[in-house]
Amino acid sequence: MIIFVAMMPGRKQLSRANLALIAVLLLSAVIRVVYLHEYQGIPEWDQLTVDNFYHHHWAQDIADGNYFGDTTYFRAPFYVFCLAIPYAIFGPNILVARLFGTAIGLVTVLMTFLLGTRICNRKIGLTAALIQAVYPVAIYFEAELLLDPLFTLLLQVSLYKLVGWLQSRATSELTAAGFFTGLAAITRPTALVIVPVILLLILWQRGKLTFVARQAIVLLIAVAIPIAPVFVRNLVVADDPVLIASQAGINLYIGNNNQADGLSAVMPEPLGHNW
Repeated sequence: MIIFVAMMPGRKQLSRANLALIAVLLLSAVIRVVYLHEYQGIPEWDQLTVDNFYHHHWAQDIADGNYFGDTTYFRAPFYVFCLAIPYAIFGPNILVARLFGTAIGLVTVLMTFLLGTRICNRKIGLTAALIQAVYPVAIYFEAELLLDPLFTLLLQVSLYKLVGWLQSRATSELTAAGFFTGLAAITRPTALVIVPVILLLILWQRGKLTFVARQAIVLLIAVAIPIAPVFVRNLVVADDPVLIASQAGINLYIGNNNQADGLSAVMPEPLGHNW
């Protein structure tokens, strides 16, 4: 949370806009608490499906002390390791998991304000945060033991720091943008598509070739820092040179085999639901 506190305006800048932001965050929290209270009263509360079932039991396994596993990571691990922390403290409870996702969602609303303010102005940032505070799709997915809220937050922070670098050319901003992009990649590997875009932005900047090269190297190293331990773990534990996770191939096959219907996540027989 230190990074978000540092992004907030100082006490001298306390104004109506700050009070409005507090009101938006309180509204966001109240809506989510009421949603969880209502959700807890229906049968679907503890009926996990595919991805959230997988995440719940994997996080429980990590909380029990099985940190490294014994196979190649099928899914990117960062969200699950984060979920394992409250599981280790409070126990593998569905309420704990849903509150964890809700907390991520609240920080995301704050990050939306900060990002909108940095790109445009405080009014735009506050408006965007208000929209996200009451956005039903966001409220639903935050409580579903899925990686998407954390993935969104990490990309927001990465973009926030990238915009800061474009404005200041500070190496620290670019380093942070790369690092959070790396964290997003070990949450959902598709985040890596952003890296070539950032490299193009670096090349587009006017400056000496040595400066451009140095900035590109800084970015790549920063992105690699979170990814390297995952890659090394796959090599050491599973003897498998998978960069992050191995699910891309099976998902491609599920959606494109001769029996694919575009709706269900089912393998051709005799495998069926057994991935």
